Amino acid sequence: MSVAASTPGPVRANIVTNDASADSRLQVARAVPSMELRWLRCGSLHGLPPSLCGVDPISYGRLFGPGQLEGEVERLIYLDVDTLVRHDLTALWTTDLEGRPVAAVRDPWVTSVGHPTLGISNYEALGFAATAPYFNCGVIVIDVKRWNDDGAANRCLEFLSTQRVNRFADQDALNAVFCRNWTPLPMQWNVFAHPPHRPLIGLRKSTREVVAAQIDPAIVHYAGIEKPWDAHHNSTLLFLDEWQSFANSGSFSALPKRSRKRLCQEVRNRLTGATQALRGR
Repeated sequence: MSVAASTPGPVRANIVTNDASADSRLQVARAVPSMELRWLRCGSLHGLPPSLCGVDPISYGRLFGPGQLEGEVERLIYLDVDTLVRHDLTALWTTDLEGRPVAAVRDPWVTSVGHPTLGISNYEALGFAATAPYFNCGVIVIDVKRWNDDGAANRCLEFLSTQRVNRFADQDALNAVFCRNWTPLPMQWNVFAHPPHRPLIGLRKSTREVVAAQIDPAIVHYAGIEKPWDAHHNSTLLFLDEWQSFANSGSFSALPKRSRKRLCQEVRNRLTGATQALRGR
């Protein structure tokens, strides 16, 4: 809903899920009548290793979307379901990827692949420098052709099949596959909603950029254990009132709180093509 509210013009959302019920799909369609929706199945996730941080297995679904959409779109904006879009996505859509397959925001908690506790466990064996930047996968701009030409999905699956210890599942895999081959986005496009943001100091960003991004983020990401649909009245999550205003509007407002929570969980991750022009943009 926040995508439709913030971005004018036609927007197409490709939603990756294996188990959204017919009723849930109908509720989503009613909530965003201005958006074209397409539901993608990511297939069997059997055999994929679990994340040590409890990431839902459906997060692997983002690996398969670009392959299913090859030839239909040139570019995708991937968004985790726990994001709040506050600004027009057109600027993100037109980002110069500088010839690379993906663009993303450097992770404010795991700033490099060699992070001592949260980085890629065997980065040295893979030939990566400890200081190689690590990006967060909650918001990704994807060049569909380059992604598919690089065999990104299969390379991630190969990484996951051989690296049985991974903390952030496909996020680790994507950082391994695209190490030093991704374009950094301004941090305003993926601002974590959990204060006090002390890890941001490690990004060596200017104070002005950090403050501006936190005061007026383009996209808020509710990364971490606490989610806005589970938040208590005394929650410290940033911009929670804005998220709740969307949850309490439109067709969602007619649903009991428990049903809204279940709907968010069913549509766990989403792959969103925010497309003012699907081709040739």
